Amino acid sequence: MLKVGSLVVLTNTALRDWTGIGSVVNVIASDADLPELTLYEVDFASTLRTLHASELKPIPVSSSCVERNRLLIAHEEAFESYIRRASELAEAVGIMTDEEFELLYSRARAARQFLVETRDRLNDHTAEHHC
Repeated sequence: MLKVGSLVVLTNTALRDWTGIGSVVNVIASDADLPELTLYEVDFASTLRTLHASELKPIPVSSSCVERNRLLIAHEEAFESYIRRASELAEAVGIMTDEEFELLYSRARAARQFLVETRDRLNDHTAEHHC
């Protein structure tokens, strides 16, 4: 079972090259508590998609490639920063001045951009070195 923050790729290899690596941002359990019916919201650089586990392949963190491991750690840190900033923004809606909200919004937007750039570096490295 995947959890929030898990790195994944699509099992459909034709689409995998298009979407690259994604991060699970939400886990939606089924009403029947059946793991195979669990849905995952995955943030790919190009889009947010809701998918079944059967459509996703987890990316193992351990690898003999030092650079890939460094990029995975950087991606995880960027993801956690983005989630933190987005949560701060969500909590602030309607209770802050416009200026304070704009500051939080710009921080969340910058964290999202950094996450996308970090994921792109990981995607590029993985594609080039096949690790």
